[in-house]
Amino acid sequence: AYDMCTTDGVNEAGLSANLLWLVESEYPAYDGSTPGLSIAAWAQYVLDCFATVQEAVEVLAAEPFTVVTAAVPGEDRLATLHMSLSDARGDSAIIEYVGGRATIHHSRAYQVMTNSPIFDQQLAVNE
Repeated sequence: AYDMCTTDGVNEAGLSANLLWLVESEYPAYDGSTPGLSIAAWAQYVLDCFATVQEAVEVLAAEPFTVVTAAVPGEDRLATLHMSLSDARGDSAIIEYVGGRATIHHSRAYQVMTNSPIFDQQLAVNE
């Protein structure tokens, strides 16, 4: 996206990462107490470091870094995204930042997500 960010990809182990817009995203304030990770590198980090959804979820749930967002190039709004993961085993997860914390929905049943709203609301609409 914008020639600066990985938004979709799959690695050699079959792990797939996809980013979509989530206006409701609220990232933690970056205060330097943990490493920062640019939102532009978030999906690429997952693809570079993990082979399965389970591996990614275990690490991301511990919030080892702070996702740092910035303005969308040429616009006056922040990049606000959520990520879906799936792997060769059929596992999947949705990761979004709501209220400044990582919210992870992990289930093989979570095969589809859209842009906004947050995933809890998407599930409610689906019901």
